Amino acid sequence: TGTTTGYDVIAGGAVTQLLGTALAITGVTTINAGSNNVTLDTTSNGFTRAVEITGDVVVVDGGTTKLNIGTSAVGGDLTLISGNAADTEGITDSGVVTVGGNLSVTNDVSDGDILMDEFAVTGTISLVTSGTAGNATVTNTTGLKFADVRVGGNLDATASNGDTVQSSGEMDIDGTTIIRLGTAGKDVKLDVPSNDFTGAVSIIGNAYDVVIKDINALDLGAVTATGTYKVTAGGLITDSGAQVITGVATFVLNDDLPTLTVTSTADTLTPYEIITGGTSGAKGLVVEGAGGTNSVSYVA
Repeated sequence: TGTTTGYDVIAGGAVTQLLGTALAITGVTTINAGSNNVTLDTTSNGFTRAVEITGDVVVVDGGTTKLNIGTSAVGGDLTLISGNAADTEGITDSGVVTVGGNLSVTNDVSDGDILMDEFAVTGTISLVTSGTAGNATVTNTTGLKFADVRVGGNLDATASNGDTVQSSGEMDIDGTTIIRLGTAGKDVKLDVPSNDFTGAVSIIGNAYDVVIKDINALDLGAVTATGTYKVTAGGLITDSGAQVITGVATFVLNDDLPTLTVTSTADTLTPYEIITGGTSGAKGLVVEGAGGTNSVSYVA
């Protein structure tokens, strides 16, 4: 326990913070434990500058201060926790963070943000923020494999070179959701039935196959897909952006009185079909302004 301007540790075994202690580091924190675990998990910690870690399973709790992860190499899972909402970077990175296992990032204070744009994560990614201004922005050098993602604000996620999929868990996003593709022709599959996207879901870049599922109503932002496009919702499906689909577009409406409204003048949906999962068949179904209307089929 104490305050120091810098912290440099090299260890031949695990590095573990003692119970009841606090790290208050105003300089750069560097810990190299080789292939061993690193656990800095006291909620009263405070790291003013970057934390750089080499280890296997790594846990870092930044307490109520901003947590900045510098260049790090983690062979196993990486868990990052902070309770800072003083600016838009409650948890951020300032160097390439390589994670051989799974990544879990939690900002547990209302309106605290996550901004991580230099990740190289092999496993799944879990993100948690709270409050309507608690946004999460992440970039991975390959694809994105989402576990639980619960964001009180907006989610902006970039898959630099790979597919975007859900490996486990669900996505609960209270703001907008943007998936960005750094490489064209990759799949985006947000296909867990219990997902809940409150704001518009957009895909920036030319995707191949796209699957989106929402337990409630769903607003589709701009989406371009050259393969198949399947959208499932438990309520109203609307579009606030252009749907440009060159493969088959399928809309599955699971409520009892389904309604689909496609109104963007830039929509290109050829061919497409609407499948109603409720007991009322096609009753209440509305299609407006969509291209290829002669290709519409209603399947009760």
